[in-house]
Amino acid sequence: MNVFIRVAAPWPSSWGRESTISTIRERRSLGDHLWPTPIQRRHKRSKKGSATRCCHLMREQRSPALEQNLESRTMLEHAYRRARRYRVRVPVLNVSHIAIGVRQMDDVLPFWTEVVGLHVSLDSIEEFTVGGEVIRRRGVYLRETEGPDEPFVVLDQQLTRAPAGSPKPLFERGVHHVGFWVDDLDEVWGRAIEAGITIVSEPTATGSDTANFGEPPGGSVRGMIVRDPEGNAIQFDERVG
Repeated sequence: MNVFIRVAAPWPSSWGRESTISTIRERRSLGDHLWPTPIQRRHKRSKKGSATRCCHLMREQRSPALEQNLESRTMLEHAYRRARRYRVRVPVLNVSHIAIGVRQMDDVLPFWTEVVGLHVSLDSIEEFTVGGEVIRRRGVYLRETEGPDEPFVVLDQQLTRAPAGSPKPLFERGVHHVGFWVDDLDEVWGRAIEAGITIVSEPTATGSDTANFGEPPGGSVRGMIVRDPEGNAIQFDERVG
């Protein structure tokens, strides 16, 4: 099962979003003032004293706006370096699972088995402790493919307390929808209509370029968005080229 999750998150205000973007876009134009040229770098190796005086002069010529751009750019580079180190030390194999809280399991389960097409690998009453609180729930585990590292969906119906919360509106902060790759989008669309599922966005007639998914351009993807019986947004995508 191929799953992707889209998250809406704000750009940290302390990074100075506009100045950071400006730094990235204007790096070439600012380079003469902020970063030494290859000739200056060679000069530094051969005549360290002269290059040091050159760097001091560059600092004196920086305006407050350029200093702010440089600071934001430095913070961004530090974040990238931390992310690279984390990726090397803790490799991610795959998405483990997606947990979705439901009010009535029996009302929601047919959507996941008959429309989405997943099969139930476990349906049980579970009890465990989280943060000192005893949780009792009915958990239904759904899979498309068996395997130790294959992602799965778990539907969660609370038995120790009343259900709380509501489905996320699209594009709100946090996880606001879940997407699945499918082989035949029109078939899924037909099953959704037959089951009376709310269609948020009908299948696109023409595909979107794969560059919009962060992949190399040139491919094509059709998609649609529906809401399950409890209002959670689910997206389906099919590669068509």
